Amino acid sequence: MNKDRRNALGLALLLFAFVACRASAPAPQAAPSPTTPPPVVGTSSLGIAYEVRGAGPAVVLLHAFTLDHRQWDRLAPALAANHRVVRYDQRGSGKSPLPTEPFAAHEDLAALLDELGIERASLIGLSSGAGIAADFALTYPSRVEKLVLASPSLGGYVPQESFEWMTPIFAAARAGNPDVAAQLFADSDLMTVGDDEESARVRQMIHENSHLWAMTRNPLRPLAPPAFERLEELGKIPTLAIFGDQDSKDVARIAAALATRAGAKKVEIKNAHHLLSADAPAAFWAAVSEFLSPPGPR
Repeated sequence: MNKDRRNALGLALLLFAFVACRASAPAPQAAPSPTTPPPVVGTSSLGIAYEVRGAGPAVVLLHAFTLDHRQWDRLAPALAANHRVVRYDQRGSGKSPLPTEPFAAHEDLAALLDELGIERASLIGLSSGAGIAADFALTYPSRVEKLVLASPSLGGYVPQESFEWMTPIFAAARAGNPDVAAQLFADSDLMTVGDDEESARVRQMIHENSHLWAMTRNPLRPLAPPAFERLEELGKIPTLAIFGDQDSKDVARIAAALATRAGAKKVEIKNAHHLLSADAPAAFWAAVSEFLSPPGPR
Protein backbone atom coordinates (compact mmCIF):
# COMPACT_ATOMS: atom_id res chain seq x y z
CA MET A 1 0.00 0.00 0.00
CA ASN A 2 1.60 3.32 -1.07
CA LYS A 3 2.01 6.32 1.19
CA ASP A 4 -0.83 8.35 -0.32
CA ARG A 5 -3.25 5.46 0.07
CA ARG A 6 -2.15 4.87 3.68
CA ASN A 7 -2.68 8.57 4.42
CA ALA A 8 -6.07 8.59 2.74
CA LEU A 9 -7.12 5.39 4.46
CA GLY A 10 -5.98 6.63 7.86
CA LEU A 11 -7.83 9.91 7.53
CA ALA A 12 -10.93 8.15 6.29
CA LEU A 13 -10.94 5.73 9.20
CA LEU A 14 -10.35 8.37 11.84
CA LEU A 15 -12.25 11.37 10.53
CA PHE A 16 -14.93 10.33 8.04
CA ALA A 17 -15.89 7.44 5.84
CA PHE A 18 -17.37 6.69 3.80
CA VAL A 19 -37.23 3.87 4.82
CA ALA A 20 -38.08 6.91 4.22
CA CYS A 21 -39.25 9.18 1.44
CA ARG A 22 -37.62 12.61 1.24
CA ALA A 23 -41.04 14.23 1.54
CA SER A 24 -42.45 11.87 4.17
CA ALA A 25 -42.39 14.50 6.92
CA PRO A 26 -41.84 18.25 7.18
CA ALA A 27 -38.26 19.36 7.71
CA PRO A 28 -37.40 20.54 11.23
CA GLN A 29 -37.74 24.26 11.65
CA ALA A 30 -34.65 26.37 12.34
CA ALA A 31 -36.36 29.01 14.47
CA PRO A 32 -37.38 28.18 18.06
CA SER A 33 -40.82 29.18 19.31
CA PRO A 34 -41.16 32.45 21.28
CA THR A 35 -41.48 30.49 24.53
CA THR A 36 -38.26 28.55 24.04
CA PRO A 37 -35.49 29.83 26.35
CA PRO A 38 -32.37 31.04 24.54
CA PRO A 39 -29.52 28.54 24.26
CA VAL A 40 -26.68 28.57 26.75
CA VAL A 41 -23.30 29.02 25.06
CA GLY A 42 -20.01 28.24 26.78
CA THR A 43 -16.48 26.88 26.60
CA SER A 44 -15.29 23.80 28.49
CA SER A 45 -12.06 23.53 30.47
CA LEU A 46 -10.53 21.88 27.38
CA GLY A 47 -11.50 24.85 25.24
CA ILE A 48 -14.40 23.05 23.58
CA ALA A 49 -17.08 25.50 22.43
CA TYR A 50 -20.59 24.22 23.08
CA GLU A 51 -24.27 25.14 23.10
CA VAL A 52 -27.05 23.72 25.27
CA ARG A 53 -30.75 24.34 24.68
CA GLY A 54 -34.07 22.89 25.77
CA ALA A 55 -34.98 20.61 28.67
CA GLY A 56 -35.68 16.92 29.06
CA PRO A 57 -33.66 13.79 28.23
CA ALA A 58 -30.20 14.75 26.99
CA VAL A 59 -29.27 14.41 23.31
CA VAL A 60 -25.78 15.17 21.97
CA LEU A 61 -25.15 16.08 18.31
CA LEU A 62 -21.75 15.24 16.78
CA HIS A 63 -20.79 16.86 13.49
CA ALA A 64 -18.81 15.56 10.52
CA PHE A 65 -15.17 16.30 9.62
CA THR A 66 -14.50 19.91 8.42
CA LEU A 67 -17.97 20.96 9.59
CA ASP A 68 -18.90 22.24 13.05
CA HIS A 69 -21.89 22.62 15.38
CA ARG A 70 -23.72 24.68 12.72
CA GLN A 71 -24.32 21.44 10.83
CA TRP A 72 -27.23 20.95 13.24
CA ASP A 73 -28.84 24.40 12.93
CA ARG A 74 -32.07 22.90 11.61
CA LEU A 75 -32.25 19.87 13.88
CA ALA A 76 -31.25 21.32 17.26
CA PRO A 77 -34.26 23.65 17.75
CA ALA A 78 -36.68 20.90 16.75
CA LEU A 79 -35.12 18.42 19.16
CA ALA A 80 -35.07 21.03 21.93
CA ALA A 81 -38.86 20.96 22.09
CA ASN A 82 -38.59 17.73 24.10
CA HIS A 83 -34.90 17.29 24.89
CA ARG A 84 -31.90 18.96 26.43
CA VAL A 85 -29.78 19.30 23.29
CA VAL A 86 -25.98 19.63 23.40
CA ARG A 87 -23.93 20.39 20.32
CA TYR A 88 -20.29 21.37 20.21
CA ASP A 89 -17.31 22.09 17.99
CA GLN A 90 -14.82 19.23 17.99
CA ARG A 91 -11.16 20.17 18.38
CA GLY A 92 -9.97 22.37 15.55
CA SER A 93 -13.48 22.98 14.22
CA GLY A 94 -15.60 26.08 14.65
CA LYS A 95 -14.59 27.98 17.76
CA SER A 96 -12.66 25.11 19.38
CA PRO A 97 -8.85 25.31 19.17
CA LEU A 98 -6.65 22.92 17.24
CA PRO A 99 -5.18 20.09 19.35
CA THR A 100 -1.68 20.63 20.67
CA GLU A 101 -1.10 17.00 21.65
CA PRO A 102 -2.59 13.57 20.94
CA PHE A 103 -6.17 13.23 22.15
CA ALA A 104 -9.15 10.89 22.02
CA ALA A 105 -12.29 12.52 20.65
CA HIS A 106 -14.64 10.33 22.69
CA GLU A 107 -12.83 11.35 25.88
CA ASP A 108 -13.40 15.00 24.97
CA LEU A 109 -17.11 14.16 24.83
CA ALA A 110 -16.95 12.43 28.22
CA ALA A 111 -15.22 15.45 29.78
CA LEU A 112 -17.80 17.84 28.33
CA LEU A 113 -20.72 15.78 29.63
CA ASP A 114 -19.09 15.63 33.05
CA GLU A 115 -18.77 19.42 33.15
CA LEU A 116 -22.41 19.82 32.09
CA GLY A 117 -23.55 17.34 34.74
CA ILE A 118 -25.01 14.95 32.18
CA GLU A 119 -24.67 11.34 33.26
CA ARG A 120 -26.62 9.72 30.44
CA ALA A 121 -27.56 10.86 26.93
CA SER A 122 -28.60 9.76 23.48
CA LEU A 123 -25.96 10.42 20.81
CA ILE A 124 -26.53 11.46 17.20
CA GLY A 125 -23.39 11.44 15.08
CA LEU A 126 -22.86 11.81 11.34
CA SER A 127 -19.84 10.46 9.45
CA SER A 128 -16.82 10.95 11.73
CA GLY A 129 -19.26 12.14 14.40
CA ALA A 130 -20.84 8.69 14.26
CA GLY A 131 -17.40 7.20 14.86
CA ILE A 132 -16.96 9.33 17.97
CA ALA A 133 -20.42 8.35 19.19
CA ALA A 134 -19.66 4.64 18.71
CA ASP A 135 -16.29 4.94 20.48
CA PHE A 136 -17.99 6.69 23.41
CA ALA A 137 -20.71 4.04 23.58
CA LEU A 138 -18.13 1.25 23.65
CA THR A 139 -16.12 2.98 26.36
CA TYR A 140 -19.04 4.21 28.47
CA PRO A 141 -22.04 2.00 27.57
CA SER A 142 -23.95 2.84 30.75
CA ARG A 143 -23.95 6.53 29.76
CA VAL A 144 -25.71 6.01 26.40
CA GLU A 145 -29.50 5.88 26.18
CA LYS A 146 -29.81 5.54 22.39
CA LEU A 147 -27.35 5.73 19.50
CA VAL A 148 -27.94 7.23 16.05
CA LEU A 149 -25.11 6.50 13.61
CA ALA A 150 -25.72 8.40 10.38
CA SER A 151 -23.55 7.81 7.30
CA PRO A 152 -21.32 6.01 9.78
CA SER A 153 -17.54 5.92 9.77
CA LEU A 154 -16.14 3.46 12.29
CA GLY A 155 -12.57 2.87 13.38
CA GLY A 156 -11.18 -0.45 12.23
CA TYR A 157 -13.28 -0.69 9.08
CA VAL A 158 -11.10 -1.22 6.00
CA PRO A 159 -12.70 0.56 3.02
CA GLN A 160 -13.18 -1.47 -0.15
CA GLU A 161 -13.61 1.47 -2.48
CA SER A 162 -10.83 3.54 -4.05
CA PHE A 163 -9.53 6.71 -2.41
CA GLU A 164 -7.90 8.08 -5.54
CA TRP A 165 -10.23 11.07 -5.39
CA MET A 166 -8.40 12.13 -2.21
CA THR A 167 -4.99 12.30 -3.91
CA PRO A 168 -5.23 15.93 -5.13
CA ILE A 169 -6.66 16.99 -1.77
CA PHE A 170 -3.69 15.53 0.09
CA ALA A 171 -1.33 16.98 -2.49
CA ALA A 172 -2.71 20.46 -1.86
CA ALA A 173 -2.51 19.98 1.91
CA ARG A 174 1.12 18.77 1.72
CA ALA A 175 1.98 21.74 -0.50
CA GLY A 176 0.77 24.11 2.19
CA ASN A 177 -2.47 25.07 0.43
CA PRO A 178 -5.24 24.21 2.91
CA ASP A 179 -7.71 26.53 1.19
CA VAL A 180 -7.22 24.62 -2.06
CA ALA A 181 -7.64 21.32 -0.22
CA ALA A 182 -10.84 22.62 1.34
CA GLN A 183 -12.15 23.73 -2.05
CA LEU A 184 -11.45 20.33 -3.58
CA PHE A 185 -13.09 18.62 -0.63
CA ALA A 186 -16.15 20.86 -0.88
CA ASP A 187 -16.41 19.99 -4.59
CA SER A 188 -16.19 16.22 -3.96
CA ASP A 189 -19.13 13.85 -4.33
CA LEU A 190 -18.93 13.17 -0.59
CA MET A 191 -20.10 16.72 0.17
CA THR A 192 -22.98 16.76 -2.33
CA VAL A 193 -26.07 18.59 -1.06
CA GLY A 194 -29.02 19.03 -3.39
CA ASP A 195 -30.53 22.15 -1.83
CA ASP A 196 -28.61 25.26 -2.93
CA GLU A 197 -29.02 27.11 0.38
CA GLU A 198 -27.92 24.14 2.44
CA SER A 199 -25.05 23.47 0.04
CA ALA A 200 -23.83 27.04 0.50
CA ARG A 201 -23.93 26.62 4.30
CA VAL A 202 -21.93 23.40 4.10
CA ARG A 203 -19.34 24.95 1.79
CA GLN A 204 -18.99 27.93 4.12
CA MET A 205 -18.24 25.64 7.06
CA ILE A 206 -15.71 23.63 5.04
CA HIS A 207 -13.85 26.78 4.01
CA GLU A 208 -13.93 28.31 7.50
CA ASN A 209 -12.44 25.07 8.86
CA SER A 210 -9.80 24.76 6.11
CA HIS A 211 -7.01 25.02 8.72
CA LEU A 212 -7.69 21.36 9.54
CA TRP A 213 -5.91 20.49 6.30
CA ALA A 214 -2.80 22.33 7.51
CA MET A 215 -2.11 19.79 10.28
CA THR A 216 1.11 17.97 9.42
CA ARG A 217 0.12 14.86 11.37
CA ASN A 218 -3.07 13.40 12.71
CA PRO A 219 -3.19 13.87 16.51
CA LEU A 220 -6.28 11.74 16.99
CA ARG A 221 -5.70 8.77 19.30
CA PRO A 222 -7.99 5.96 18.11
CA LEU A 223 -9.89 3.53 20.28
CA ALA A 224 -8.15 0.18 20.68
CA PRO A 225 -9.42 -2.34 19.80
CA PRO A 226 -11.34 -0.32 17.22
CA ALA A 227 -15.11 -0.08 17.04
CA PHE A 228 -15.64 -2.21 13.93
CA GLU A 229 -14.06 -5.19 15.68
CA ARG A 230 -16.45 -4.77 18.64
CA LEU A 231 -19.87 -4.18 17.12
CA GLU A 232 -21.43 -6.98 19.16
CA GLU A 233 -20.77 -4.90 22.30
CA LEU A 234 -23.23 -2.29 21.02
CA GLY A 235 -26.01 -4.88 21.01
CA LYS A 236 -27.39 -3.74 24.39
CA ILE A 237 -27.79 -0.13 23.24
CA PRO A 238 -30.76 0.74 20.97
CA THR A 239 -29.03 1.82 17.75
CA LEU A 240 -30.20 3.37 14.49
CA ALA A 241 -27.92 3.03 11.45
CA ILE A 242 -29.11 5.48 8.81
CA PHE A 243 -27.58 6.16 5.41
CA GLY A 244 -28.35 7.48 1.94
CA ASP A 245 -28.62 5.29 -1.13
CA GLN A 246 -26.36 7.71 -3.05
CA ASP A 247 -23.55 7.46 -0.49
CA SER A 248 -20.41 5.32 -0.64
CA LYS A 249 -20.98 1.57 -0.74
CA ASP A 250 -18.61 1.37 2.23
CA VAL A 251 -21.11 3.32 4.33
CA ALA A 252 -23.85 0.87 3.32
CA ARG A 253 -21.56 -2.02 4.34
CA ILE A 254 -20.96 -0.47 7.75
CA ALA A 255 -24.71 0.04 8.25
CA ALA A 256 -25.34 -3.58 7.27
CA ALA A 257 -22.70 -4.77 9.74
CA LEU A 258 -24.32 -2.70 12.49
CA ALA A 259 -27.65 -4.36 11.72
CA THR A 260 -26.36 -7.92 11.66
CA ARG A 261 -23.78 -7.74 14.45
CA ALA A 262 -25.20 -5.08 16.80
CA GLY A 263 -28.90 -5.54 16.10
CA ALA A 264 -29.23 -1.95 14.87
CA LYS A 265 -32.31 -0.70 13.10
CA LYS A 266 -31.17 0.04 9.53
CA VAL A 267 -32.80 2.84 7.53
CA GLU A 268 -31.87 3.73 3.96
CA ILE A 269 -32.95 7.16 2.72
CA LYS A 270 -33.69 7.31 -0.98
CA ASN A 271 -32.04 9.89 -3.24
CA ALA A 272 -29.77 11.03 -0.41
CA HIS A 273 -26.02 11.57 -0.20
CA HIS A 274 -23.51 11.47 2.67
CA LEU A 275 -24.55 14.64 4.53
CA LEU A 276 -28.02 13.41 5.41
CA SER A 277 -28.93 16.22 7.80
CA ALA A 278 -28.41 18.75 4.98
CA ASP A 279 -29.27 16.72 1.89
CA ALA A 280 -32.41 14.98 3.19
CA PRO A 281 -33.49 16.91 6.31
CA ALA A 282 -37.15 15.84 6.23
CA ALA A 283 -36.45 12.12 5.94
CA PHE A 284 -33.58 12.35 8.41
CA TRP A 285 -35.77 14.14 10.96
CA ALA A 286 -38.59 11.62 10.47
CA ALA A 287 -36.31 8.66 11.15
CA VAL A 288 -34.49 10.26 14.09
CA SER A 289 -37.56 11.66 15.84
CA GLU A 290 -39.37 8.32 15.56
CA PHE A 291 -36.35 6.46 16.94
CA LEU A 292 -35.90 8.82 19.89
CA SER A 293 -39.59 8.88 20.81
CA PRO A 294 -40.49 6.82 23.87
CA PRO A 295 -42.55 3.70 23.16
CA GLY A 296 -46.28 4.14 23.41
CA PRO A 297 -48.56 2.29 25.85
CA ARG A 298 -48.99 -1.41 25.24
